[in-house]
Amino acid sequence: MVCSCTSTRTTAWPDVLPTSVHGRAQASYISTRPTQVMWLGHKNRIDKIHIRNVPVLSSTVSIVNSVRDLGVVIDSRLTMSDQVTALCRASYYQFCQLHPLARSLPADSAKALVQAFISSPLDYCNALLYGIIDSLFRHLQSIQNAAARFLTGAS
Repeated sequence: MVCSCTSTRTTAWPDVLPTSVHGRAQASYISTRPTQVMWLGHKNRIDKIHIRNVPVLSSTVSIVNSVRDLGVVIDSRLTMSDQVTALCRASYYQFCQLHPLARSLPADSAKALVQAFISSPLDYCNALLYGIIDSLFRHLQSIQNAAARFLTGAS
């Protein structure tokens, strides 16, 4: 059984606070987003753990079933089902946004938009999806099929 903790550290979001050491401001920032903790392991073993909060210094961190780190959603059983669900949701949202523009776009522009909003997110960290179950793979394949239909104008 492994405990996995993630904390996002970023300089691009407005909800970050600058840190200082010995009165000097540093370039690093501390995120005000909550730290997420999750248990990793087999479902039967995780279900036996009844700890729902972990005390950390003067605060309490809640245990969650999935965490997002570097844009990838990882669930506690490492099935990647939450990541595939997030990819499908985002991709179909982008298709809904692009659909009204489809007829007025030149083919090269449509290809560039599909590459930017559909293919790139599918390609990002796809090595983590190696060995996923067939049903999840079919969901990802349906996104690529929809992209092909979008570009060819097929229904």
